[in-house]
Amino acid sequence: MIKFCYALIVFASLLLIINCFFIDFSDMSWSVNNARYLGMFSMACLILSMALTIRNAKKQGIK
Repeated sequence: MIKFCYALIVFASLLLIINCFFIDFSDMSWSVNNARYLGMFSMACLILSMALTIRNAKKQGIK
């Protein structure tokens, strides 16, 4: 289970970085970049949740 969480963290990190490259920096408004901002927020939440899951699994002794 922990390996799967690490894989999701890597995948979410890559998507977060890719979303940063596709932001329209000439117009940072929500109306132009809403999908990018939502994607970045959701990947950040996924990384946080997987990190907490790994921490909890290590406390419980789950491999």
